[in-house]
Amino acid sequence: MSRRLPKTLAIEEIAVLLDACDHLRDRFLLTLLAETGMRVGQALGLRHEDFVSREKTVRIVPRTDNANGARAKCRDVAEIPVSTGLVRAYSEYLFAEYGDLDSDYVFVNLFASPHSRPMRYSAVSGSSTG
Repeated sequence: MSRRLPKTLAIEEIAVLLDACDHLRDRFLLTLLAETGMRVGQALGLRHEDFVSREKTVRIVPRTDNANGARAKCRDVAEIPVSTGLVRAYSEYLFAEYGDLDSDYVFVNLFASPHSRPMRYSAVSGSSTG
């Protein structure tokens, strides 16, 4: 039995989604998913320590204590190289929107309650604006 490959978006479709983003956080999240192939749960579980800008890498760390219930669905730490553009998007997001929030999580609610709490799957799927 052969495994089916997941459906992916064309570059043009990704560009349409990115253009529709009102916030840098959402644009960064979509860019991260598109560039790395990361699962949503892996992205929502990211902590700032996992994003190593100077080395242009992001680490997926399996954790059982994510406050938002996000799951990495892997057993071992995985290190993924990222582009300079993605590092820049992360920096812009932190500077322009994240500000001085006191949270270890990269993706937090900035535009809805509970403010500054880690984003949940529902915020990404569209059932909340997070």
